[in-house]
Amino acid sequence: DEKENSIAEALANGLKNNEFLVYYQPKFGLTTKTFVGCEALVRWNSKELGFVSPLGFINYAENKGLIHEIDLFVFEQVCIDLADLKKRGKRLLPVSINFSLYEFYCPTFLDDIKSILTKYDINPMLIEIEITEETQHANSFLVISLLKKLRELGMRVLLDDFGLGFSNFGSMKILPIDTIKIDKSFIDEIAYDYKARQIVKTIIEFGRIMGIQTVAEGVEDAKQVETLKKLKCDIIQGFYFSDPAYGTGLVVL
Repeated sequence: DEKENSIAEALANGLKNNEFLVYYQPKFGLTTKTFVGCEALVRWNSKELGFVSPLGFINYAENKGLIHEIDLFVFEQVCIDLADLKKRGKRLLPVSINFSLYEFYCPTFLDDIKSILTKYDINPMLIEIEITEETQHANSFLVISLLKKLRELGMRVLLDDFGLGFSNFGSMKILPIDTIKIDKSFIDEIAYDYKARQIVKTIIEFGRIMGIQTVAEGVEDAKQVETLKKLKCDIIQGFYFSDPAYGTGLVVL
């Protein structure tokens, strides 16, 4: 429709005009009591539409075939930032990056990733790949094969939004993943809702049995932090520690 075409056109212009930015949100280890990494988040500061959140453009980018360019822009920007920090002798922490389902059907994806890593001389162990539960159900053989290749390079794989949609304990057994991110909708209610707390407890305990790390998303207050400590969650992420922020400062917290 007309709206979709105009947003798609603005997106294409935005990519040409360097309107996209990478923000970083830190992750804090509850057992180590230190920052253990961060997540790279794409933002679009459009000359035509103003500041647009990913919810306002990712679907359009996927529908119009622009998502590969955006994914690679984020990946390259993360590598540029890490290379800059390394040059300045700073301590580097892993960065997790979200990749669209589209990439699992893109024949050049793996080569593109290798090429950017080589270009900036980035250790693959500093990169974590985040996939959503929709990715795991797209074509399990294809997804598993590509995830294994990424892990062979030294990257870790994170399953995002765990607990929503189709993601379940079976996927933890089948998929080659290192970490699950417990969806914010469970964390929102964890301090006062018994059922939400039990669900999170079960996910954490099952993760431990499977040797899979757990990250709680969207942690916003001290009560949630205390509850997650008691449940022995590994890592937390959310506004409680920091809003996503522009620039490389958070990469070295």
